[in-house]
Amino acid sequence: MQCERVQDLLKMDYLDGELEGYSKLSVDEHITACPECRNLKNALMSQRASLKRIGPAEVPAGVWDGIKTAVAVSGPRPASLNLAPVSALAAALAIIVLVIFAGTKLFVPPEQPSEYSIDGDLTQYDLGTSIEEHFL
Repeated sequence: MQCERVQDLLKMDYLDGELEGYSKLSVDEHITACPECRNLKNALMSQRASLKRIGPAEVPAGVWDGIKTAVAVSGPRPASLNLAPVSALAAALAIIVLVIFAGTKLFVPPEQPSEYSIDGDLTQYDLGTSIEEHFL
């Protein structure tokens, strides 16, 4: 496994215990063999332990009061309607419909003979043998 991939996994999933199976085994083997990735793992574990010791910060009550006042003064924002994606989609659908319509009018297949003869008997069906004979 490449160092870049292992380092990404260390930062995202490995230290959280979310990496399982073959991926975890591969990272463990790589860390054992690669001093650079092993040092990164140790540094991340040390950093994580330091952050856990600090704990959450207390937010002064005045901060929350200021946030509540700012929200109350500004009020709810009206939702803006962006019609650009809708108009682009409508234009694309119109083009598709025109292409399909033009294609059906321009490329009309020749009329196929009826499967019934004039006297009402069934004609012999072509089961694709002519195509098969062409390739044989």
